[in-house]
Order: sequence, then C-alpha cells, then structure tokens
Amino acid sequence: MTQLKSKIFKSYLLLLVRSLIPFFLFIFFLYQLNVSQNIIKLKSEKKMILNLIKKDIEKEFIDHIDDIRFLSEAPQIRSLLSKRPNLNKNQDFLKNYLEIKKKYFAGYIKNNKDHTIIKEYFKDEYTEVSQQSTIKKPKKIIFQILGDRNNDFIINIMAPIYGNDNLFLGTISLYGKQVYIDDILKKYHSLNLISQENFYWFSLDKNNSDEFLKKEELFLLNSNHGSNLNKDILYIFDTIDFKTLFPQVDFSENINSTWKLLIKVPKTKIIAMKKHFLDGYRSLSLFIFLTLSITIWIISKETNKRKFYEKKLQLQNEKLIENNRTKDKFISILAHDLKSPFTGITGIFSILTRKYDSYDDTKKKKLIYSINDSIQGINALLINLLEWSKIQRGYVIPSPMKVKINDLTASAYQILKLNLESKNIKLSNSISDKHFILADKNMIEAVFRNILSNAIKFTPNSGKIELYSERKDKYIYIFIKDNGVGMNLDIQSKLFRLDKHLTTLGTQNEKGTGLGLIITKEFIHLNRGSLEVDSIKDQGTTIILKLPEYRDIS
Repeated sequence: MTQLKSKIFKSYLLLLVRSLIPFFLFIFFLYQLNVSQNIIKLKSEKKMILNLIKKDIEKEFIDHIDDIRFLSEAPQIRSLLSKRPNLNKNQDFLKNYLEIKKKYFAGYIKNNKDHTIIKEYFKDEYTEVSQQSTIKKPKKIIFQILGDRNNDFIINIMAPIYGNDNLFLGTISLYGKQVYIDDILKKYHSLNLISQENFYWFSLDKNNSDEFLKKEELFLLNSNHGSNLNKDILYIFDTIDFKTLFPQVDFSENINSTWKLLIKVPKTKIIAMKKHFLDGYRSLSLFIFLTLSITIWIISKETNKRKFYEKKLQLQNEKLIENNRTKDKFISILAHDLKSPFTGITGIFSILTRKYDSYDDTKKKKLIYSINDSIQGINALLINLLEWSKIQRGYVIPSPMKVKINDLTASAYQILKLNLESKNIKLSNSISDKHFILADKNMIEAVFRNILSNAIKFTPNSGKIELYSERKDKYIYIFIKDNGVGMNLDIQSKLFRLDKHLTTLGTQNEKGTGLGLIITKEFIHLNRGSLEVDSIKDQGTTIILKLPEYRDIS
C-alpha cells in the first residue's frame, strides 16, 4: 500500500506540473492581454479628451480670426474711414462690439495714414502696451504677441480694411490676454478629465527649449500625434499648427504658431492598474490551482489505484497459473515417486508368491527387509506430503514462544544419534547457551531434524558437522556446516522448487523424499525467519537460519 501511495503521489505531481505549466502561461497571457487592452482603452480615452481640448483651442482661435474679419468687413467701420460725415453716427460701433465680446480690453481703428481714428480700452494698465504696434499697411491678418503684464501674454490681432476697388482704407486692431487656453483647461479640470500636473502645452517655435522637454527626453518630437509608453509612464500627444490651419493669417516671429498638447498618465496609475489585474488573476489562479490540484489528485488517485489493483490481479492470476502448473508437475513427480516403490513391492511379492517355498530363510528375510524399506519410504513421503498440504491450506499456525536453541540441538541429536555413530561423524556444537529465539518449538525442532539429517546424509564416514550461532540486529543466526559432498549451482537452484524432481542419494545411498527442504523453508517463513544455502562442490555445505531473537520485556 505504501508503494501504491508513493506511485499515486509521483503520478499526481507529474500530472500537476504538466497541467500547471500551460495553465500559468494561459493566465499570464490573459493578464498581459487585459493590461494591453486597458492601456489601449486608456490611450483612446485620453486621445478623445486631447482631441476635444484641441478642437476647443482651435475654435477659440477661429473666433478671434472671425472677430477681426467681421470688424474689418463691417460697413460701419468702412464708413468711418471713407465717409467722414458719418463718424459721429458710427463711432460707438467698436465700443459696443468689445463690450459684447468681453475678451478684448482694447481696440483701435487707424486710417491709411496710420492715424488713430477710434481707440477703445477698458483698463488703463494696458494702454501703454496697446500702443506698441508699429505694423503699417498689412496685406493680411496679423497675429502677434506684444509683451506681458503680470504673467499674462498680450496678443494683438490686426486686419487691413479695404474699400471699393480694393482701396486700402486703414487697419483695425484688437488686444486681449492669452488666457482663453487656461479657461478651456479649467473646464476639463472641473470635469475631472485632466489634472493640472499631468497636462502640458508648449510651443515648438522656441527650438524645443521648454523645461518639460528637457526633463522628458522620451517624448517623440518627430511625431505630430500619437502615444508612447515608456517605463510605465504613458504619454498621449497631439499638435496644433496654426500656420497650416490658417494660411490667411500672418504670424509674427514672436508668436507661438505650433503647439504641442500632451496628457501624461503617471507611473503610479499604470502600476496601480497592473496591480489590480495582478491581484485579480492571482486570486483566480489560486482558486483554479486548488480546484485543479484536487481534481487531478482525485483522478490520479483513482486511476493509479485502478491500475495498481489491475496489475495486482494480473500478477495474482499469473502466480495462480504458475502455481497450478507447478502443482501439476509436482503431482506428476509425486506419482512417479510413489509408483517406483510400489512397483518394487509388487515385484517382490510376486517373487515371494511364486518361489516362497524354494527360498531359504535368509533370502526371504532380505526380500522382506526390502519391502519394509520401501514402505517406510512411502510412509515418510506421505507424512511430508500431508504436512506440506496443511501449510498450503493455512492449517499450520505457529505458536511463538521462548525457545533455547541448544534444547533443539539436543532433541535432534537424540533422534539422529545412531545415524551419526553409524558413519562415525563428529558433531561439534558451539551454539551459545544465552541464545534464545521466538518461534514455534515443534516447527523449529522439525527444521533442525531435517537439516541435520541432510548434513549426515551427505557427509562421508568420519566427517564433521559444526553448529554455531551469532546475534545480530535483533536476530539469531544459526549455522549448520558440514564437510560433505557439497552442491553445484545447478543443484542449488532446484532445492526449493516443487516443479523440479530433486532426490539425491547420500554417501551411503541414503534416500530422501525431496520434500524435506521445501517444508523446512515454509516453517522458517512462518516463524518470520529466512534460510540461506552456501555450498561448494566437494567442499561442503553451510545452512544459515535467521530467526527472531527472544527479548524479555520485563
């Protein structure tokens, strides 16, 4: 089950990583897309505002041009210059016009000799400035800046006045402050469409010497309009070129005829917008991640569990098929092992039946002893077969207890004492009296008898068998070593297999059933131990038993 959990977890992590990589790439793409779309939306909004401001400024300038053009073409003004008798009748026309407009503080009408015919002004502090103009006989509308008072630029608009037959009659001039742009911007400030610190307008007629341009070098001066995003600061800009818009107007050298309008979206606002989307997508990502993780975990767990049990079932089926084949072969071998002695017994009985009276007692006894040996062999085989069958069906359940190893060796020695003496084999016991194991005593006694019996069987006359033990890592290791015939690797590979017929005669032609070692290993496993064989041909064999050490809890 631990292996299954580990496999499920590894599969889960692999599937999660494979799913999360495209997921996070998709989330990042959505984040970038939303940021880009909002920057585009922001650009569009600011461009629209900038376009409205531009149109208002152009409209205001057009109004100035329309005012001066209206006055220069007004019959009342022309009559003042061409028909002197009507002067008293029309001398208030300019005054009335300026009072209606209210954006001009002075106006002058001069004749073709540059004599002032009418002058109107409403604030004495501008009188001196209004007399600075020295332009005579202009051919078209003149737009110029004369100076400033109290940081207010004074503009002068002058237009020629022509009479019949294109006769030059004189000029008309209007004076005002360049404050109308501030009035326009105040309107947009009040609507919260722009802020004073993030809107700029400046002239490009002064070799780009504006202080703002010195600070902000990233601004694209070679473009008339557009936008630029640099270091999370967004600039939207446009240009007003009055010379192109009004070719009929002559701008003086000191007038700003080309203006750049710029709205700046500060870095803090762009970063705040990005953070807003980032926080939103972070929360969305976390939710989807948790949902995806749980879903993938459930799918991975169920899929791997199903695969695990399918594989386990397949292995069990394969093992069952293999066991059935092994048992079929074992039964075949067992039938052969039973058939041979029964055939011998049948043959001996047949001889005795036919020739009993002709045989002397010695010969009869020899035949009877042969029958006895065969029956004893069959009996031993059947006993081992019955024991093995009980183990396979789970009827043999160990009852662990404290067992002194030397008690087991003593019991086995008493049973096999005659066998040792008949072959003059020396048994050396070096097992410690302090070594105790936790095991089923009857099972381990059978194990000792079987292993020691095999050691005697394959040890030659006057041979030697050694017993010794070691304690290591909560286990007792028991070594049963002989200097007998030993085994090659081929024989060792067949020792514990049911499907291999392995009955080898001892050094004095002792017979075996072939099941002894198989049952021995089953008993060792039932007692949570293990059995190893270390053997070299013609040098001997060492059987190593590993069994749990008994530990006194008290």
